[in-house]
Amino acid sequence: MSLVAWPVFIIFSFLGFLAFSRISSHFQENCGGEISANFNAQLVLWSLPFYAGAATLFLGGIIDHKTAIISALGIISLGVIGFCKRKFSHQSDPDFWSATLLVALLISLIPIELSVLLSRAPMGLIGDIKVKSFVATSNVFIVLGFVFAILALTRLKKCIAQHLSRFILAAQISFPLFFLTLYPSRILQPSGELVQYETTIY
Repeated sequence: MSLVAWPVFIIFSFLGFLAFSRISSHFQENCGGEISANFNAQLVLWSLPFYAGAATLFLGGIIDHKTAIISALGIISLGVIGFCKRKFSHQSDPDFWSATLLVALLISLIPIELSVLLSRAPMGLIGDIKVKSFVATSNVFIVLGFVFAILALTRLKKCIAQHLSRFILAAQISFPLFFLTLYPSRILQPSGELVQYETTIY
């Protein structure tokens, strides 16, 4: 499978480069150099998660598929939006498109943040927590969120612009729950005993 994956990746990367170059050229002709440069810059930013995951190869690890998928979703979404908006100079704002996609990504993390909260709560109150179900829900949310963002940006940009601040608030409101990762979680030993680890040397 790995022998096939890299050639396929190289081919799709080359085809993607040609497609995005064409879209960027349309922006250059119809919207000016600034819009084209912003579009290219956002493509580079959305590729960073992939390169961060690929950096583990230098440490003897493997590429993190999650970061690669995030980069792929962001880049493809920008490409679809850019293709739909390539001839509308007054509606082309790659920075706004990217911000909307980022908000969709952050909102999709809410189920994972809730799982962190529930995993630190007393088992007597909430019982057994199936973290995988929260992760699966988050994966569904990210795909639906990007699809919704594409449809909204290509059809309802004014509506998104009016309510983007509320979406940003919704995306950030549960971020403090990630601080609970510093709280010791319960570890189930092979003997069936639940233990906790210390988070401080004192």
